[in-house]
Amino acid sequence: MKTFKELLDQCNWEELEDFLYEFPDEGRGWGRQKMEGFRRMYDELRGMTPRASKEKIWLQKDEIEGCEFSALFTRPTLNLLSGRWPEYLGQEVVPPKGMELPPAAIVAACMCAMSELGYTEQECRETCRRIAEPEVSRRLVARYNLNIEVYNTPSASIKRQLMQWLRSPCAGFDLPTWDEFLDLSCICRISFSHSSWEAQDIFSKRLEMIPKQLCEYRKFWIFAIYTDLALWESIQRPLQTGVEKRLAPQAEILTLAQVSQIEWDRRVLPGRVRLTILAGK
Repeated sequence: MKTFKELLDQCNWEELEDFLYEFPDEGRGWGRQKMEGFRRMYDELRGMTPRASKEKIWLQKDEIEGCEFSALFTRPTLNLLSGRWPEYLGQEVVPPKGMELPPAAIVAACMCAMSELGYTEQECRETCRRIAEPEVSRRLVARYNLNIEVYNTPSASIKRQLMQWLRSPCAGFDLPTWDEFLDLSCICRISFSHSSWEAQDIFSKRLEMIPKQLCEYRKFWIFAIYTDLALWESIQRPLQTGVEKRLAPQAEILTLAQVSQIEWDRRVLPGRVRLTILAGK
């Protein structure tokens, strides 16, 4: 068996790029931003020296409807509690029994899993540190690619990071002001995507996973970036209804939607809506 680093050294960026386009990932980037993040990750990983590890990266078969490379997609275990990439690079990769995979497909699957924590080692280590702190509890519903983060009594630095994150994918929106952020003692961020080739019940199941504790929050911002207006219009009312039934009557809701301003997104990712729900109390 080869280590993640040995497999990475067998790939060039062009070989990885097609797989990274197609494979689902847990990162917060979208479209061109996502690929720029993966390129930074690739360059940083290539320059690292692996550290020997007894852990193994186990790959599980997982076919994705609508994915051209579905037969080659696997989900790897993410043994990255410390956030240190050299330790992950030094782990041996164990593919599903009887399944032959090109190195680029394995490396791309691992990079997609790593993007959940960040596109650089520094981002990854910071995320791991925050997850370990009492002020952050994090829940990932991997099956439906739903990302839920709850920040209890967040510090000013965490609020600043959240604002910086919002500015990138939500450029052009009337974002919450810094004063509004400072006034919040608890923040919940929920993000997920919905694609035109997914069944409508998948979207309904994602809405069902939104925590009922949202009834305790008083301010809500719903951001939608879409490449297909008809798709956004088809899910807008179910989204509004699904969120509202969890809210207190006095809750304030602001829904902001716009077509993606990046031509690359509209060309490569047709039929997709990226949603972010930000709640505060």
